Amino acid sequence: MKIEQSDLNVIVPLIKKVVAEALQEHEAAKVSDKIYTVNQVSKLLKISFTTVKKKIEGGLIRTTTDGKIPEKALKEYLEVNKTQL
Repeated sequence: MKIEQSDLNVIVPLIKKVVAEALQEHEAAKVSDKIYTVNQVSKLLKISFTTVKKKIEGGLIRTTTDGKIPEKALKEYLEVNKTQL
């Protein structure tokens, strides 16, 4: 199969756009790679360990399967509750 130059003129910019968008999504995901323990979150939010655990059990703060709190989940909680660190 032979690809004509005119086809390449259409395909290459599309590929570049898709790759650029994928890289932006990847970089955005990397920003929130930090993981916190319940104790760290309780200190950051200046609330008790027990209160953080209750928020987790109530579904207000998401955790990983091992009980850690991703930065993204903490930011989501803070945004919904309009709380700043």
